[in-house]
Amino acid sequence: MRHIIHRHARRGFTLIELLVVIGLMALLGGLSVSGYFAAARGMKSRGAVQDTISFIRNAQQVCLIDQTPTAILFFNRYTGRRKDGGEMYGTAIAIKMAGRISMKVNRGKKASGGSAGSMLIDEFADWNSAYPRDAGNSTDNRGTRLFNMRDLKSKAKGGLRSCSSLMNSWVGYVRMSDQGQEVLINANVHTDEWCNRFEKNANNNLRNGSIDYNNGNDFRWGLSFHAQNDGLGYSDWKIGDAYGTQIAEFDLPRGYVFGSSKPQENGELKAASVAAYVMMPGDVSDRSYEFTGFQTVDIYAAGMKSGEDDLTKIGEVRKSDLKDQD
Repeated sequence: MRHIIHRHARRGFTLIELLVVIGLMALLGGLSVSGYFAAARGMKSRGAVQDTISFIRNAQQVCLIDQTPTAILFFNRYTGRRKDGGEMYGTAIAIKMAGRISMKVNRGKKASGGSAGSMLIDEFADWNSAYPRDAGNSTDNRGTRLFNMRDLKSKAKGGLRSCSSLMNSWVGYVRMSDQGQEVLINANVHTDEWCNRFEKNANNNLRNGSIDYNNGNDFRWGLSFHAQNDGLGYSDWKIGDAYGTQIAEFDLPRGYVFGSSKPQENGELKAASVAAYVMMPGDVSDRSYEFTGFQTVDIYAAGMKSGEDDLTKIGEVRKSDLKDQD
């Protein structure tokens, strides 16, 4: 009688096999995680370039539609002080010409009474309607920024302080008849003659009336320099200077800057390598809507290869990127 013995072999994994499998799983997991982060960085970098292109194109459209000089200023800064852990990032500011300075006075007056300090005046703009706030509240420190567009490309290389002034956000006034022989821009007449020429009649002329937000013919409204002005001073502005105001602002993601120049460590706005892009309505081709004078804007990212502050170029905005698509 034959005994048939069935042997059920029971065999498990050896320790070496387990270690190999675990090692392969860890390797694949590491590759997938690193691939995910690489893809995320790539999407972030492409987004930074595309958003910059869109911002520039929008400013170009403003210039074309309004037929007004428009500019973009490129700055870099830290979110705070570098030593406190601030991150660097780039900021683009779009400005549009709003008028010209027609008069400067060393001392104006507040509508609520008292001195308004040195003032800039554009007699052809109704700043009383644009900034109709009373200056009676001395604790209100709001301000508006005027950009000096005279030789803006050169000025912007010095940063925000070199091309703009922080002004009070309320209007002051100056009595034109008190200005002596001040000569106004584009008018070969003295101030008193100019006032008389545009006087409606004796009853409507508020030359001797109380100050109110109806300025008549004898009062001109202006903006005075803010006590915390961090830019151009009174003497830096000239009669006839074109001034612009901010119409839009765009920030790159944290860690991305314009150009390869690092920002100042105290958090101030420092000009990028391409400091300003100025667009004039006459500098565009009617056929392709392509502006002349554009310089390539490089975009860099910090900490992608070595130290956290080391910059690596991740993309650029070229002139061809700004052309209208056929």
